[in-house]
Amino acid sequence: MSPVPPARTPVAWPAGIEVRYLDAAGRPREEGDGAAARDGGVVLRLRWFGLHHVLLLILCIWWDSILVRVQVPALIGEYYGRAVELMGRPGGLRSLFVLLALLAYGAMCVGVSYYTVAGLLNHTEITATAERLTIRHGPIPWRGRRTIEVRRIRQFRIERVPGPRGGNSYDLHALLVDGPSVGVVHRVSKAHARFLEHVLGSHLDLAPGISPADTDGMG
Repeated sequence: MSPVPPARTPVAWPAGIEVRYLDAAGRPREEGDGAAARDGGVVLRLRWFGLHHVLLLILCIWWDSILVRVQVPALIGEYYGRAVELMGRPGGLRSLFVLLALLAYGAMCVGVSYYTVAGLLNHTEITATAERLTIRHGPIPWRGRRTIEVRRIRQFRIERVPGPRGGNSYDLHALLVDGPSVGVVHRVSKAHARFLEHVLGSHLDLAPGISPADTDGMG
């Protein structure tokens, strides 16, 4: 018989997270306790959107307008031809440097624009059932989708990630009984990390999560 996990301290429900409970057939149900409730599942939906994405959107409009107005893709083709033609001759090195600068600017515009659109539209959906923990990101494709068998999860761990100018974000990891930890969500607020750990751990009958963050006000 499995030991009963210690009682959990309630945590606040932060904005930006939706919670849905499912019965064993996958139909919505009300929140409940006990084995019957855990035969179903819980779905947590976390929005990515933040105010910094609005600022990035403004920058992307500016940068991408320059990309189009200056016709950077056409210039890349032109300077690529020059660099190949003048390779090893006067002007070849200069053409190569201009080509690399144009490629870097184009790559920056594409990368930051993709990140911004994902931040504006995406959410992370975590589904926990008696058998599996599934993490999905969308609708914009993003890395980090995975499925973990619940029997392999020993506990969850919250890790503090130092940021610039003294700010911190938090990662939530699943500690496995047969391997290294696996990331569940990354770079979220302290409140979001605590709430996710609390709901997932409670639903899966796991002991309260462990974390170095317990020493900086997480407990």
